[in-house]
Amino acid sequence: APAPTQPTPNPAGRPERMLTGLAPQGDVTWFFKLTGPEPLIADQAEPFQRLIASIRFEPKSDSPTWDAPPEWRRLPASGMRYATLQIDTSEGPLELTVTPLKTSPGDYQDYVLANVNRWRTQLSLDPIDKSGLVPTGDSTSPVQEVPLATGEVAFLVDLKGTASSADPAASMSATSRPPLARSSVASAPTTTESSSPLHFHVPQEWSVRPASGMRKAAFAVSDASDAAEVTIIALATGSGDLLSNVNRWRQQVQLGPLTTETLAADLKPISILGVQGHFVELASPPGTQPSQAILGAIGTRGNQDWFIKMMGDTRLVQNERDRFKAFVESISFQDSDGAGDGH
Repeated sequence: APAPTQPTPNPAGRPERMLTGLAPQGDVTWFFKLTGPEPLIADQAEPFQRLIASIRFEPKSDSPTWDAPPEWRRLPASGMRYATLQIDTSEGPLELTVTPLKTSPGDYQDYVLANVNRWRTQLSLDPIDKSGLVPTGDSTSPVQEVPLATGEVAFLVDLKGTASSADPAASMSATSRPPLARSSVASAPTTTESSSPLHFHVPQEWSVRPASGMRKAAFAVSDASDAAEVTIIALATGSGDLLSNVNRWRQQVQLGPLTTETLAADLKPISILGVQGHFVELASPPGTQPSQAILGAIGTRGNQDWFIKMMGDTRLVQNERDRFKAFVESISFQDSDGAGDGH
């Protein structure tokens, strides 16, 4: 198999384009995703669309086949990726990833919308509601239906925005990481209030970053060598079941998926906005580079699912465990009656 080379970087703030195909197969959805600098992705848009239209699910097969340009090199599977297609460009290679994930129960349009809004956040775009998924044939829709030869229907998503800093490894180099906020009592919390209905205690070591899109708040954490980011996101209740969301985080640190039976062992209780939620700690397998870790908390209040997440270099994230948990448990609504929780 050909050896992978370093993917083309796209620093935060530069124009970026994301092409994604969703191909449902029973209770699994196959995600085909290509992201990178807008001019480079524009050159690959037509071949990507042809690949999505060529997807086939053969009888008695658990995985799809497709037709890709011969110059797109297929790399070995890794983590949750079923395949990676490497596309050479004048500015370095792009990667098209193919990943199967269990489909959340309920209205499939809700599932598509939740994913579209997650990707919009990654491109610094505001979320849309279901009315934004306009009927097939309207070229302004962010989602287009693509009929497949075998009778199924795939969905094509084409988004343009700016590269966000959601990936701390990509957006926070050793020379650009924010300085630590020092104080005489390093662990003393500060209280942050703004136009957001949320109230929380932020460790002095964390730097406040602008909220955008679905993000209610964001913070940067760094030391001399490592970096991480903390985000608070609220989505309409039903934005994926607990297992799907945990497995999505596991994929981000190159861990394999859990099953319903094995999920419970990874979960710990934690208080979120006055209700009991779930806490999970994940880290890349030993020897993985870059070594990344996630601390995540998920809870439901009213008609919103809340996701509080720290992701970054493993050593730093693990060292921040106690501060992160204390931060999660400090989150409350400014109004004593709980205004702002979606009621």
